[in-house]
Amino acid sequence: MNLIGLQYDIKYLKAPSSIHWNKIDLIYVEWHFFGVFSNSDKTVTHVLAKKSYAERFQNEINARKMGKQFKNLSKVFPRLLKISDNPKYYIEELAVGAGNQLINENQLIKAQKKIKKLNRKTLKNIQLDEYYKTLVNKLGEINNDRLFRASQELRASIENDYLEKDIKLELALVHGDFNAGQVLSKNNRIKIIDWGDGGLLNRFFDYISITIYKSPDHAFNKDYFPNDLSVLEKFFSKKLNRIAHMNLYVRITLLEILIISKGEFEAKEGAYDRWLTAVKSNT
Repeated sequence: MNLIGLQYDIKYLKAPSSIHWNKIDLIYVEWHFFGVFSNSDKTVTHVLAKKSYAERFQNEINARKMGKQFKNLSKVFPRLLKISDNPKYYIEELAVGAGNQLINENQLIKAQKKIKKLNRKTLKNIQLDEYYKTLVNKLGEINNDRLFRASQELRASIENDYLEKDIKLELALVHGDFNAGQVLSKNNRIKIIDWGDGGLLNRFFDYISITIYKSPDHAFNKDYFPNDLSVLEKFFSKKLNRIAHMNLYVRITLLEILIISKGEFEAKEGAYDRWLTAVKSNT
C-alpha cells in the first residue's frame, strides 16, 4: 500500500466499514479528504478529514446533482456510487486517467469548454440582498479575531456600497479551483475532479478567485489570469466587461471563499494570509 501526502500523525480515524481495505492500492492524504484508491474495485472513496471542512464535502455532492440535470455534461463528473453522512464519505468511480494527470493543450481546451457550458446551462439570476443574506447565514460565527475583523470589513464594504439598490447577481455552477491538474483524460474522454471549492456561486468565481490569488498584492487584476486557460479568459472577461458592478463580484467572491474555507482559515491554514491581504486590496 502507498501512503502519499501525509504530513501529520493520525490520532484517530473512524474508518468506514464498507471500504474493502484488503483491496486498497493507495491512500492519498490531503488536509480535507483521505482519498482511498482501489484499482480492483475501480473506485475512489473520499473520507472527510475534519468536520470543519464539511462545506467542501457538500459542495462535491451538490455539483454532481446539478450536473446530472444535463445529460451530456453529467459525464464530466466521475460517477457517484454511494454517499454516507455518518461518517462522512462518498464513493465514486475511479475516473479515466486517474493518477496520470498529464494532459495536452487540446484536452485542456476541451475541459475549459465543458466548464463554460456548465456555467451557461446553470445560470440563474438572484437579488443581491437575498443572496447576501444567505451567505451571511451560512458564514455563522468566526473563531479567529483577525479573520472576524477582516470579514466585518468585507461585509461593511458590500452593505454600504451595494445593498438596497435592487441589484441582481448572476449565479452558476462553478468549479472553484480549476486548473490542468483537475482534468483527467483517456481515449478522448474528459473527467473533471475536485469540485469541493465550487458549487452554485457567483458565475465569475473561478475567474476572479484565480486572478486574485495569482496577483502579487492579491488585488483583482485580469492580467494575472493564466495564459493556458485562454478559453475561460475570453469567456469571462467578455462578460465581466458588460457588468456594471465588477467590484461587487470581487467582494462577493471573497465572501464565498471565506464560507468554503472557514475551517482552515480559523486554523490559519491554506490561503489564510492571502485572503486577508485580498480583503485589504479589494475593499
